Amino acid sequence: MTAPIIAATPKRPSQSAFSPLTVVMMVIVGVFAFSAFFVLSAYAPDLQTGEDGGSHALSRSAIGYAGLVDLLKYEGKPVVVSRGHIPAESRAGVLVLTPGPQTNTEALTDLRFAGATLIILPKWIVSQEPDHIGWVRAADAIPPRALVEGLLKGYGEGIRIHQTPEYSGALRRTRSDEEFARPAPIKWFQTISGPMLNPVISDNEGRAVLVRIEGTEVFILSDPDLMNTHGLKSLATAEAATRLLAFVENAEGPVIFDVSLNGYRSASNLLRLLFDPPFLAVTLCLAGALLLMGVHAAARFGAQHMAGRVFAFGKEALADNSAALIRLAGAEARMAPRYAALVQSLVAKALAAPRDLAGPALSDFLDRMGRQLQATETLTELSRTANEARSRNDLLNIAQRLHRWRLEMTRREHR
Repeated sequence: MTAPIIAATPKRPSQSAFSPLTVVMMVIVGVFAFSAFFVLSAYAPDLQTGEDGGSHALSRSAIGYAGLVDLLKYEGKPVVVSRGHIPAESRAGVLVLTPGPQTNTEALTDLRFAGATLIILPKWIVSQEPDHIGWVRAADAIPPRALVEGLLKGYGEGIRIHQTPEYSGALRRTRSDEEFARPAPIKWFQTISGPMLNPVISDNEGRAVLVRIEGTEVFILSDPDLMNTHGLKSLATAEAATRLLAFVENAEGPVIFDVSLNGYRSASNLLRLLFDPPFLAVTLCLAGALLLMGVHAAARFGAQHMAGRVFAFGKEALADNSAALIRLAGAEARMAPRYAALVQSLVAKALAAPRDLAGPALSDFLDRMGRQLQATETLTELSRTANEARSRNDLLNIAQRLHRWRLEMTRREHR
C-alpha cells in the first residue's frame, strides 16, 4: 500500500497592512490636523461669532447692536469692534460699552479711555429662541432696582431708574428744550436720574434719557431700544441713534464697540505668540526644520560620503596642522611681525627695490613709493602695529591692512 502523496502548499508572500502611499497620506493628514488644532486653539476667542443673542455689537438679535454697526459702516463712519485692550491715551472717537445685567461697576471702570465713553444700559430679560440660533424672546423688563444695586452701584448714591409702559414723544435737549430727535414709540421706556448725573437729553416730561457723569467724559444712555436692532427697525429711531452718537463724540474718530465685557475678550497667551509677528518667523523656521528632519529620516540627502584618511597627505594638511599647533600654543599674535616682513619683501620685489636696501632704509624707500602711489597707509606704521599685536583679532586686523597695502602698492585689484 503506497503512502498518499501530499502536495506542498506554496507560501504566499507576506503583505503589509498598509501601502506606502497610504502611510504617507496618513502622516500628512495627521500633521495637518495637529497643526490646525493648535492654530485654532490659539485664535479660538477671535473666531467666536457672537451669535448668542446677547446685548453686544456681535449679536444680531433684537437686543444686539450688530445692526448699529452695519448702519454706521454704511454711512461711512469708521467702526471698530474691540475684543482686547482699549488704547487709554486715545481721545478720538467714542467708546461704546454695552454691559449685561450681571456686569459690575468695577468691570466698567477698568476700561479706561481718554475720549468720550457711552454706556448703554440693558433693559430686557430674554430667553433663547429654540428654532433660530441667535434669536431671543423678550420675557420682561429688568427690575430697576437690579440695575441700581449692581451695574450702577459705583457711580454714586441716589441713582434711580424709571420705567414707563410706553413713550411716543420726542427727545429734547435738556438746557434749551430744543427738539433733538423723534424716535418711534418705545415700550417700557427707561429713564435715569441721580445727584452725580447731569441730564443732557430728556423726554417731553423732563426725564433724563442721556446723562453725563459729573466731571468726566462718561455718558449713560438709559434706554437701549434707541440703539439696538429692535429699535433700528424704525427709520426715525435709526436717525436718533446716529445723532446721539455724534452728540456724545468729542473728537472725530472711530466708534469703538467693546465686547470684552460680554465675554469675548481676546487674551494673549504663549500659544498665540507663536503665530503672531515677530515670533511667526521663528515658528516657520522650526516647522521647516522639522520637515527637513522628517524627510532626512525617510531618505538620505544625496550619495553617502566616504570617510577620509585619519592622517591626510599633502602640503595643505601640513599647513593646517602647523596652524593648529600655533593656535594651540597661543602664539598666533607672534606671527604678525613675520607676516609684515613677508609682505615687505614681496612688495619690494614687485617694485624692483635696490638689493642693497634693508631694514629702515628699505622701509623708508617703500614709504616714499607709497606716497607716490597714494597708498592709504605707510609700511612704518603697519610694522609698528604688527609688533604691538597681542591677540588673534589683532593679527587678523593687521593682516587685512597689510594685504590691502600690498594691493595698493602693486596696483592689483581686490579679490
